[in-house]
Amino acid sequence: MGPLVSFRSAVQVLAGRGAWRVLVLAGCLSACSDDRNPVQPGPVTTFEPLLQAIFPGPLSAVPLGGVRQLTATARYADGTSREVSSDVQWTSSDEAILSIAAGGLATGRATGDVSVSVLFRGMRSGLKPIAVLPEGTVRLYGTVRELGVAGVRVSGARVEVVGGGPATTTDWLGSYALLGAPDGAEVRISKEGFEPVLLNVPPGAGQTPEWRALGADLSRLGERPGFSGAYTLEIAAACPAGSTFPSHLRVRTYSATLRDGRLQLAGASFVVDHQTGKVPPILAWFNDDGVQFHLQDAWDWNLYPSVMEDLGATLYAIAGVARATRTSTGLAGTLDGRFTLYEPQFWNVIDSCTSKSHRFTLTR
Repeated sequence: MGPLVSFRSAVQVLAGRGAWRVLVLAGCLSACSDDRNPVQPGPVTTFEPLLQAIFPGPLSAVPLGGVRQLTATARYADGTSREVSSDVQWTSSDEAILSIAAGGLATGRATGDVSVSVLFRGMRSGLKPIAVLPEGTVRLYGTVRELGVAGVRVSGARVEVVGGGPATTTDWLGSYALLGAPDGAEVRISKEGFEPVLLNVPPGAGQTPEWRALGADLSRLGERPGFSGAYTLEIAAACPAGSTFPSHLRVRTYSATLRDGRLQLAGASFVVDHQTGKVPPILAWFNDDGVQFHLQDAWDWNLYPSVMEDLGATLYAIAGVARATRTSTGLAGTLDGRFTLYEPQFWNVIDSCTSKSHRFTLTR
């Protein structure tokens, strides 16, 4: 409604109430409609979309002694994203290998692997692996397996650049990482009892050209002894001094059958999986010299534990990772894990014993 309409309406309403009142109202309406004093709009407030994710950029290697700019990107709930490299807090897992200045400027200090993460507005990114490498070299990585035997890795195999250069050995599961291999070099992979192989460093590709995958299959020279069969399993707790864990529960003995990557236990009142009605197996990974076992914990991925006995008043569980090597009578090694007594109804912990050196022995 315009000022003139407003004025006429007001005159009609106030007619007969006194001319002075009409004059005052007219003056007010005139002042309110004065275009020489327009109402100024206030500042507009804008809101940033909800932060959904933050992650470092694709850079996978920094040259030794060189400098590279790292980038970070924020992704929002509305589908937009923007670079925030100068607004985040950068973290390197080892500043002696890779240091990062404010804004994401990274300097390679020593040959090695690091993990990089960023913190932005209270949100921490995942870890981004970055290698520091001498110019003209690459990071080789891969797995060495035993030829013709499915799922068997070769531990302790030597991986070396022919003619001199860096060398390393495979871990328990046959994996390795070799930093500083010259691009295009010849690599020898060997272990006593196996036929060695010679391979060339493959060409780079994709967003991580300095990272080259190079696996190998080694052929065993003699007969391969098998691991499958029936055993007696003994697990003995190595509780620290002063532990209150009951002494009569520190050694457990079970019947065990190892077959097809699984160790199935019997000989005790085990808690069974309600869906299958069976005792969950212990998963096994083989290398040429031994076996790694994963004893499922009570809370791993909402699965049932591999070793849990019903003792009536309590539940008794053993969980962790065991590594056992071949012996003249079977397999022997250590369990990195925990012995635990639970209250049966709500699984509250009553007592526990944690160690990296519990004894784990399988005897044929």
